[in-house]
Amino acid sequence: VLTGIYIDISDGVLSMVATDSYRLALARDDVDKGISATGVVAPAKVLDGIAKSEYKESDIEVNIEDNQISFYLGEKSKGKDVIVARLLSGKFPEYNQLIPQKLKHNILIEKEKILDVDSAHHHSENSCRERQAAQLPE
Repeated sequence: VLTGIYIDISDGVLSMVATDSYRLALARDDVDKGISATGVVAPAKVLDGIAKSEYKESDIEVNIEDNQISFYLGEKSKGKDVIVARLLSGKFPEYNQLIPQKLKHNILIEKEKILDVDSAHHHSENSCRERQAAQLPE
């Protein structure tokens, strides 16, 4: 179940949750109030493939049945491509309990500054590995 993405639609809010047991990602968006789907887990590889595809900028129609999920991709005028995947079985962790309801500190940081630090960290790691590789005896 941890290899999947938990999808829940209730009260007009779509929630998608993923975890690897160390990190947790949660995305929410508004949807039509008449839509509801409670607690299904879709394979992450399928959604990752869609995110990397040519359809990542277009709307995606999703159909959830008893044990499968279907994604209709593309424009109606050109015909839609369909991806069908079996839903994962098992219970997804109670993610709401892991998200703090009240924060002691709230810090706002520009995204570019975080990315600069991350980039510098990766550059430093690579330089260290190159130095270590250069010192290895043959």
